[in-house]
Amino acid sequence: MLYALWFYVVFIGSFLLLYPAFAVLLARPKGYRAANRVRRFWAQIVFVGMGIPWRVEGREHLDHTKNYVFCPNHSSNLDIPLFAITWLGHFRFMAKKEWADVPVFGIFFRTVDIPVDRHSTTGAYRAFLQGQEALGNGDSLVVFPEGTMNAQGPLTRPFKNGPFRMAIRTGVPIVPITFVDNWRLFSRMGARGARPGFARVIVHSPVSVEGLTEADAGELRDQVRRIIEAPLRERFPDRELPFISGPLNA
Repeated sequence: MLYALWFYVVFIGSFLLLYPAFAVLLARPKGYRAANRVRRFWAQIVFVGMGIPWRVEGREHLDHTKNYVFCPNHSSNLDIPLFAITWLGHFRFMAKKEWADVPVFGIFFRTVDIPVDRHSTTGAYRAFLQGQEALGNGDSLVVFPEGTMNAQGPLTRPFKNGPFRMAIRTGVPIVPITFVDNWRLFSRMGARGARPGFARVIVHSPVSVEGLTEADAGELRDQVRRIIEAPLRERFPDRELPFISGPLNA
């Protein structure tokens, strides 16, 4: 628990130190890309300060001149800063709108990131259209397809269709990402404690949506879920994981 408290000291303290830079850069859309670079620097401070080395595998699969819909599994507070380290290009998170109301940290969800109202059909659809527009403008989106954090990692919750429909509509490839170890290093809000360790990220090959229609969104969703879960099944074979049956690349 002391280590979990130290996480919040590092996480919040480093963000507050960088907040003036965030405030200036996020004041205008022209500064959003630079703000993401500072966010990446902040994320590195968090992991170094926590004594958590990281390794990103598969980054060579990505073309940094293109945009993607990134779909990572979500089981830890470490996921957001670790993604900021993983992708070296510009990106926008899509996540619950409650983040916009968080003091200090909400600055990103009031500017570059896209808040989603999960309790309103109209609000959720508005965010869907905003995300679709962002993809059309060449931005990359980060969408946790489970829709919420799963504190019981490495299990994954059923995936939502939203990111897959957006990808199909815009023709933007989907990149499955597996955070292999975050769930055991720092569980939800540190409630079950935390510990230092090694954080491994696997960036899978982009999944093309060429030729697909929205009727294919469910099949695409299941394919991406199988890809994300495969390294977890390999890494934690003694755990009962609710994998979708069927071949990995069906």
